This record gives sequence, C-alpha cells and structure tokens, in this order.
Amino acid sequence: MTFGNDSGKELLARLTQITLENLDNENFGGTELAANAGMSISTLNRRLHKITSKPTCQFIREIRLQKAMELLMQQTYTASEVAYRVGFGSPAYFSKCFHDLYGFPPGEAVKRMKESALSVSDKSNTTHVTNATENAAEDENTVYVKSPESKRPLLVAVSMGLITLIIGFAIFYLIRKGEFSYQPIGHERSIAVLPFKNLSSEDDSQYFADGTMEEILNHLFRIGDFRVISRTTSERFRDSKLSATEIAQSMGVNYILGGSIRKQGDQVRITVQLVDGKRDRHLWSENYDRQLTDIFNIQSEIAENIARELKAVITPQEKILIKKVPTENMEAYNYYLIGNDYVWRTIDSQNYSIAISMYSKAIELDPEFALAYVRLAICHAHIYWHHFDHDYDRAKKSKEAIDEAIRLDPELPEIHMALGYYNYMYLLDYQKALEEFSLAEARLRNHPECFFMKACVYRRAGDWKSARENFLLAYKLDPGSTKFALNTAETFSLLGEFRQSEDFFNKASLLSPIFIESYYLKILMYLKWKGNTVEARETVNEALKYREGAIHPLIFEVSAIMDFYDGYYQKAISFLQSRDIQIMENQDYYHHKSFHIANIYRVMGKPDLAGKYYDSARVSLEATLGKNPEDPRLYSSLGKIYAGLGMKEQALAFGKKGVELMPVEKEAARGLCRLEDLARIYVMTGEYQEAINQLDYLLSGPGTLSVNLLLLDPLWEPLLVLPEFQALKRYQAD
Repeated sequence: MTFGNDSGKELLARLTQITLENLDNENFGGTELAANAGMSISTLNRRLHKITSKPTCQFIREIRLQKAMELLMQQTYTASEVAYRVGFGSPAYFSKCFHDLYGFPPGEAVKRMKESALSVSDKSNTTHVTNATENAAEDENTVYVKSPESKRPLLVAVSMGLITLIIGFAIFYLIRKGEFSYQPIGHERSIAVLPFKNLSSEDDSQYFADGTMEEILNHLFRIGDFRVISRTTSERFRDSKLSATEIAQSMGVNYILGGSIRKQGDQVRITVQLVDGKRDRHLWSENYDRQLTDIFNIQSEIAENIARELKAVITPQEKILIKKVPTENMEAYNYYLIGNDYVWRTIDSQNYSIAISMYSKAIELDPEFALAYVRLAICHAHIYWHHFDHDYDRAKKSKEAIDEAIRLDPELPEIHMALGYYNYMYLLDYQKALEEFSLAEARLRNHPECFFMKACVYRRAGDWKSARENFLLAYKLDPGSTKFALNTAETFSLLGEFRQSEDFFNKASLLSPIFIESYYLKILMYLKWKGNTVEARETVNEALKYREGAIHPLIFEVSAIMDFYDGYYQKAISFLQSRDIQIMENQDYYHHKSFHIANIYRVMGKPDLAGKYYDSARVSLEATLGKNPEDPRLYSSLGKIYAGLGMKEQALAFGKKGVELMPVEKEAARGLCRLEDLARIYVMTGEYQEAINQLDYLLSGPGTLSVNLLLLDPLWEPLLVLPEFQALKRYQAD
C-alpha cells in the first residue's frame, strides 16, 4: 500500500499507527517504517519533513516518548521497564531523550505523581507540572509538557536551581537504575569527599578550596583500608540540594565528608564534617583555625581523624606518606594549586600551557618541590600526546622533570605515575609503562587513574580483553568521570560491542554535554555499526546545540563526509567551502579540506577539478611534512593525495612509510589507521587484491572499519563487484 495521494493528516495517522505496532522493537527505525508504509526512505524523509519539519528518527522517537509518559502515569512499570517497552535498548539513553523532550527525567514524573505534585490539565492541550514542595515563583519551577494532541512547541521554563537539581538527579537516577554499578558492601569503608565551600572573601580563591579538598582526597587514597570516590564524581554534587543519604547512595559509598574553607591573609579556617550516609547520621566534625603555613598538617590530621572514626588501619608506610609536607613555601604551593586547577579543566592546549607556567613558577620559588616536577612532567606528556606540540623536545623536558623529582623524593608514589606516562606517551614502551602504573597503584591503592591508564596502555598494545576489564574497573571506581565513560565507550565500539558502546557514549554526554569529542566518536560508532547516517546525523544535531560543537573541526569534517556518503555531493562541497577551516586532525588522521573536496569530485567523475584540489592539498601537506618528518599521519595522507593525482609509485611508497613508522605491533590503535589508509591507497591506484588483503586483516579483529561502513563509503565502490569482496561479508555483524 502506498500513500502517494494521502493528505498530510492521513499519512501521519498511518505512520503513527505503524510505529505504535512496532513500539517494543528497538531496531525499528526509518528504514523499517518506510518499508511498512510502502515507500522509499528518501520519500518518507521528504514527506515527513514537509509536514512536520522533523527528521524521521525524531518523529519515531517522540511517539515512543509520548507512549512512555502514558505508561509512567499508570505507575505500573519502573522507568527501565518502560524504556524497553517503548523500544529503547538503553535506560540511560531513554532517560536522556525523555529529559530532552519533557524537561525532567522519567523517574521524576513518577515521583511527582506519587506526591500528588503532578497536576494534569486539559486546558490548551498541555500537561502542567508543578513542584508543590517549593514555594518559588511559578516561572522558576514550572514545566509545561506538550501532550500527544498538542502541535505547539514544548515550553520548558526551569530555574537554574532546578537545572542543577536535575543534573544531580541524573547521576542519582543512573546509579539507582544500575547504570553506576558499584554498591557499597556492608560496613565497607567507602567514602566520598564533596567539594569544599569557599567562604573566603577573595574572589579568585576557589582554586584553594578545591585544591585543599583534592589533597585530603589524595591522603585518603593512600590508606589501603579505604575505597575512595574520585574528585570527578564528587564534583557532580557541588552545591547539590540532595541529602547526604541520597548523595551517598548515588555514589555508592557509606560515608560522606563535607566541608568549608575560609582563607584570609595568612590565616585559614577549615570546617569538616563526616556523615554516615546510610543513616544520615553525624559521626565527627572539627574546626581548624590555623596559620596558612599549617595547611599540610591540617590535611594530614583530617585524613587520620577519618581513619580513626571509621576504625581504618593506617600502616607505618602510609602514615609517612600522609605526613609528608610537599613544600615549605606557601607561595609555591599557591602556584601549584592554580596549575592543578587548569589541569582539571577541559583537554585544551591553553589549559595545559598555563598549568606548565604555574608549575614552573612553583619550582622557581621552591626548587625542592618534587610534586610540582611530577605534575610538570605529566603536563608536557599530554601536550605531546594530543598533538598540541608534537616536538620530541617535550619528551626531554618530561624526563628532566621526572629525574629531578626522583633526586628530591624517590619514594613519592606519583613519580611512578609520571614514569608510566613517559613510557606510554613518548616511548610506546607498554611493558615498562604497565610496570610503573602498577607500582603507583600499589602505593595509591584504589586510585581510578591507575586502572584507567593501564587500560589505555593495554588498548594501545592490542590486549583488548585487559583494556576492556580495566576501563570498566576504572569507571566503577569513578562513575562520574566523563573521560572514563568516553574511553570505555570507544573501546566497546572498536570491539564491535555497539549496544554497550552506545550506552557509555550516552553516559558520557549526560555527564558532560559540552564535551564534543563524545559526540564525534559516537558518530563514528553509528556509521560503523549501522552503515547509514540516520543516527549519526541525529548525533551531529545534538553536538550543534553547543557553541563548541558548531566550531569543532572534526564535527565540521564528519558532517561533510556524511553528505558525501548519502550522495549529496554538491552540498558537501558547498559546506566544506563555507567555513574557514583548512586542517582537520586528531591522533589518528591529518586531513586538508581540499583533500575531501578532491575525493568528492573524483567520485563525481570530474578529474580536472579533483586534480586541482588534490594538488592544493599536496602543497600544504608537503610543507607540513618538512617540519614534521617523523609524523606517520602525514605520510599516509600524502600517499592518498598522490594516489588521487595518479602518482602511483609515490602513493604506495608514502602509504607504506606511514605503516612503517606506526606499525600495529608498535601501536594497535593508530597502527590500524595507517593500514586502513594504505588499503585506500591500494584502491585508488587499482591494486584491488592488495586492498582486499588489507581489509581482510582489518575486519578480522577490533578496529574502526566494518563491512557496513565499506558499503556506505563511495571510495570503496570499485571493490564491491569483486568476488573476493563478497567473501569479506562473513565479517558483517548480524
């Protein structure tokens, strides 16, 4: 049955009915809806957009969510059960989508119903939800939810205070539903330190309060009897209105330490309170009024008093570490804390550079400050690793700082962390890096960073099983870390475990909506998994809600590539030419915009225009290679450009040079990227059997490629008719 002559109203009614009939099928999407409606997906997309101004995936999702609201109102099913009944494979993603549409998580609707705080009005086809427990102004605590019958836009008017509450509830909701899997066991000495309130009159002193809280946290990490939640998770509860019991339950701990700090001149007052989170019972509190120079003794005393109250055993070695004073120079310590504050911000070249300046200033004031040398070494490693400055001089600076820290304090556990980073990020010596991170773990006990870094090393070494285990363990210890959730998601994607990957990507986005790398990697996951651009485009739209997404070069690049995949060639070219973004790069690739334009003209059968843009990209990359002669990405990219220009000999030589500089045996993740580029060069130069051989290897294990992605990308099209390519379909996921 077709709908060529249907009115818009009739078509919508029929499409809605088809969707409702397939509601519990999580794999039911635009392609399936089009097939059931008797039309092509392109026709469906065009007609739906004309009627509703919505993409097909959004149309289906909103029907699912409207039905979800009905089921929640019945109070028969849990939010997780409702998620599966309306076709969401992930409760976390269901929660995010529900919140995006209605303005609060699904569990909140049920709670408000139970408290009779949810009033339903039929006026204006709108469901009116009020928070009856607060006496704030209506425009600050009122949420208007579009009913299924209403065609007017959703109006959500929420105060900033309520937004904060919802963000806190998001983590609380995830843990209650089992998304944060760690639960405290009996009388386990598990503790979280909440961000200290800054009561100082100095406007720029928040870093001092945060730094003091972090140092107390680090002391607790040194006590083997404790399981300590990391700062990233605790940070989610800054200024939270939740009770101590709710926070403890949310983080899966038995005890909560809160506090405040007031710094005035050379005086400091620190107030701390230890609470039994299971019983919401005060256990111990103390006020410390001291000279600022006594800050390290205060931090040690707090850790020891907590251990005493919870009857934890502190070994003699642990006590030495806790009592250790990092510096006698308070001005140096001040710069050190400022450096830490910048490191805690987003992964950014400027933040790391400022941190380096602060650590260097601390060292200048106190040349005996070993911990500042350690932090300095790790910052240099990050700048090198993320290609902010890939000059190997960074390695020299890191090693000099580590050597100085060893000379000053060879027993400092953090030195092993710095050595782990050095061996991992500079030398790619995975065995040595693992040894150093394990030594740090033995002294810092359940510090999640140790497990996380071991997972990163295992992934680069190609030990995927160990990488998976350690990423999950790190996430369990610090479920509020966007970095941990994101890397776990990426690992699942490389392994082809897409549903788990999607779940962790959703967690990462929920924890940090403006961390754009989460969206970018999720887009790549969907392209690899689905072999179409539907969910990937939806994810691009999520990223574009934020300024950071709108200006991000990799979001710009992948948006154009998806137009290329879908056959919108001129649109892709116009989009690429519309922005003043020339280079798109990450650890894996280095692409010039002209290279993508040339590829599109090549597929369009316009060799003259393709050659023009390939040559433009060639000039730029050859100049860059001259300055960075050891960068394997540049050899691979130039190999593809030479192939486009018909320079077969140079293309193959450069593609193989990229592989030689970064072989899989040396680095599993980036090594696979070099092999993929070589396979592309083989296709572009007509060496089809060589390309098939490379693809056979790449598809046989974890990586970024899939059969679905090969079928989507027009650049692989010459292989599709070959019998040997049909044999590769044995790797196609069900």
